[in-house]
Amino acid sequence: MTIESVAASGGAWRLPALVAEIPRFIRAVLQSRRAETELNALSDHFLKDIGVDRSDISELVKREITRDSLLNTGWPRRR
Repeated sequence: MTIESVAASGGAWRLPALVAEIPRFIRAVLQSRRAETELNALSDHFLKDIGVDRSDISELVKREITRDSLLNTGWPRRR
């Protein structure tokens, strides 16, 4: 299938759009690393006060960054 046939069938060549999204993905990765580092620096007592287990930090950060990233791009949220 050629690019022309994809475009003619209603599909769009998405490579330029994907390349344009690279800086946003890099920012999301850096933001998640920073958030995870900051949360891991908190005391166990403080984490307990905010309702977070130290073992859950990585998953919580990943979920929030992914949710924010998808909502900002117009992707539908999973239900």
